[in-house]
Amino acid sequence: MKLLYKQLVLFVAACLSFNVSAKDKTKYAVADIPKELLANAHAVVRESTTIYEYISPSNAVETNFYAITILKESALDKSEFTEFYNSLMKINYIEATVYDKDGKKVKRIKSDDINDYSAISGFSLYEDSRVKHFDPEYDSYPFTIEYSFRRKYETTLYAPNWSVFDGYNTSIELTQFKYIAPLDYNFKYKASNVSVDPVIEEVDEKKVYTWEVTNYKAPKYERNDPPYYKWAPIVFTSPTHFKVEGHTGSYNTWQEFGQFSEQLLEGKDNISQTTLNEVKALITEEMSDYEKIKTIHGYAQKKNRYVSIQDGLGGFEPFDAETVERLSYGDCKALTNFTMTLLKNNGYDCYYTLVSAGRTTPIDPEFSNNRFNHAFLCVPLKADTLWIECTNPHSPCGYIGDFTDDRYVLLVDGEKSRLVRTPAYKASDNAQILKGNIVIDADGNAKGSYTFSYIGAQYSDEFGLTLRDEKDRKKSIINSIDIPNFTLDSYNIEVEKSRHPRLDKTLNLTLPKYGAKMGSRILVQLNSINDQTYIPPFARKRTLPLYFKRSYSECDTINITIPDNYKVEALPEPIEFENEFAIYKSSARVDGKEIIYNRQIEFYKGEYPKEEYNEFRSFLEKVAKADAAKAILIPDEG
Repeated sequence: MKLLYKQLVLFVAACLSFNVSAKDKTKYAVADIPKELLANAHAVVRESTTIYEYISPSNAVETNFYAITILKESALDKSEFTEFYNSLMKINYIEATVYDKDGKKVKRIKSDDINDYSAISGFSLYEDSRVKHFDPEYDSYPFTIEYSFRRKYETTLYAPNWSVFDGYNTSIELTQFKYIAPLDYNFKYKASNVSVDPVIEEVDEKKVYTWEVTNYKAPKYERNDPPYYKWAPIVFTSPTHFKVEGHTGSYNTWQEFGQFSEQLLEGKDNISQTTLNEVKALITEEMSDYEKIKTIHGYAQKKNRYVSIQDGLGGFEPFDAETVERLSYGDCKALTNFTMTLLKNNGYDCYYTLVSAGRTTPIDPEFSNNRFNHAFLCVPLKADTLWIECTNPHSPCGYIGDFTDDRYVLLVDGEKSRLVRTPAYKASDNAQILKGNIVIDADGNAKGSYTFSYIGAQYSDEFGLTLRDEKDRKKSIINSIDIPNFTLDSYNIEVEKSRHPRLDKTLNLTLPKYGAKMGSRILVQLNSINDQTYIPPFARKRTLPLYFKRSYSECDTINITIPDNYKVEALPEPIEFENEFAIYKSSARVDGKEIIYNRQIEFYKGEYPKEEYNEFRSFLEKVAKADAAKAILIPDEG
């Protein structure tokens, strides 16, 4: 580092005295914020600077300076400092200062004032994973807090990325990212959603790459907008080679990174014969391959529990199967390796698989770097492929939910390591299916029994109900029923934990005045429990495309039994309308004393031009109108 490092220290010191003379005690006055940055803003980042210096494959230093003005209570959490660290990336310097709305210093916080505690307390083997946290405990709005801290890396396995996006309703005056590397070192980088090329300078026989964005206006949440990584400026970086705790690896290609990941699995398949015999005793020749794999997976799920391990290389390397066997816990990597060991010992080829799970930035097949945050299993069979979640103790064998569906993943297979894509849901496979039976009396009162069935990604969204206590579960169910006047008489939840799982939720309701009396007539809404009522505002200045992450469908069939002394005078006409992103159909017919109502709606995944948002709004408006359709009953005098 030498002279260049000294210059960086001076640079950070200059940041800390940003536009301030030795005697001047004001800084970051709210009145100095450009007016255009206040629109939609709950907070304004006054300056954010990250300086990353690559020194060697096993050594790097990152210096950060960050100052943010909190304008409203809704952004208060942005004033807190939270940074994780471990033996491979240590934080060795932190300072913080709070300023009031006029830019006067309120208080200064030093490193000794920062809370430092275990990130996974209670598991003494892994106390190395820690977090530094500080809450300024200041709430006289508006105010500003500035942080500066330095992190030293003993590996370059974790390459830095830089995003301009700091959350909705947050503007940015200045943000910059500097990457410093030796003259003869060519790291990889890829910029997305940004037209700014880096400024490249040579300083003290090193190259300094600088990206900078100024006056970034606060983005406002827009309904059905794409995730931020599709539209916010981001720069991804990746070293060509890295070292970590005696291991060497390469990010040149996905295949090479897979080879490195394979190294971390070597020798981790040790497990006792006692455990292997226990598992073999559960398997019979009559079982299908799926049933055998399901049995092995179920054994691992019942035996073990999940705990996050982030210390050192343990943040990327699983501990061995014998340790999981002995302790009965592990993180996603260890639990996946344990299950993989059991399967391989029973004759099944399977692949340890790395994934960017949840709603994080997805893997780019054209740019290899480490954006993985989860591990699970791929088990290829003769006519099919199973994807197995080993961390969630409730996940059915072979079920792929919205945590890992429809994205690139890395199959770790030595020299054959490769990216593949997990299955995507069709609308019919990702569905809510409603079957209802309603009986109405002559006064318009009714009893209703409704069964909602959830499949695909909807299953995992609803499964959380089963994990709540009775009081919370009932409260949640009541809050989900959007009918003006009802009593929940009883409910029942049944779960089918198959490869294509299903959750059935049956609600038995008393519905006073379900039918509106109009003289001798009764008006009955055909579908009051799953009707579209919310219409989003008209967008005059939409900035982002219309986006649907995955396809989705609803299919409703409701049978309404009318009073014996009534007949149907009128029903709504069948209706159908569609556009490129959705389709809607509904119809009603009479069968004896029953009205049979059918409704279907589907949305198709994709990204559509922003100009189509108002068409989407109009579509929902039509749906709401169609869903409000009523049948008219009159006395049957025949």
